[in-house]
Amino acid sequence: MQYGGRYELGHAWAYLPDVGDAMARLLDRESEQGLFESFHFGGHWLDGHAMLAAIRRAAGRPGIKAGYFPWWLARLASPFNETLRELCKMHYLWREPIRLDDARLRAFLGDDLYTPLDDAVRAALAGAGCLDERPPASGATLSRSACAGT
Repeated sequence: MQYGGRYELGHAWAYLPDVGDAMARLLDRESEQGLFESFHFGGHWLDGHAMLAAIRRAAGRPGIKAGYFPWWLARLASPFNETLRELCKMHYLWREPIRLDDARLRAFLGDDLYTPLDDAVRAALAGAGCLDERPPASGATLSRSACAGT
């Protein structure tokens, strides 16, 4: 796994289906809100070590190695790739802990906002083609062809 910052820094992680569900639920209750409202989606608060552990559990591979995202390479290639150029603009988000307070969102929508971490990580890896899905008895593993370098 290549982490975008120092492994000891915490970071907010959002499972996109959870974000979409929260947005839809907010829209369903639009009439209960003022003209301009602000809700933060806190997601899962993890440091890099906890995210690595979740990926290892989801993949059933405890030996997945920890690494760092090569920001220098992204910067070098950014003039030629729009995605990398925009990604480099977000590098500052990996230098400090990022945590959003979702107390207001939880108070408005309830505490059932987030898919359990291991389920979310497993689904995200499978959706990205990084898991070689097998029958439940043998478990899922990372697909080397889909996620080379992990």
